[in-house]
Amino acid sequence: MYWQKRLEQKNPNASLEKKIQKIFDEHHGNYGYRRIQLALKAQGINVNQKKSSTNYG
Repeated sequence: MYWQKRLEQKNPNASLEKKIQKIFDEHHGNYGYRRIQLALKAQGINVNQKKSSTNYG
């Protein structure tokens, strides 16, 4: 039942996920992980592509 305890944990990437979702929505879903990663880098946020390639939409 280890997965039940994981569901109760707070998401450490919640703020990053909100920023990624905002970028995705601002560009009407036309940005993929590469453009999202570049947009975050322009904001001074250095993110691995694995974090920015999560399925959004």
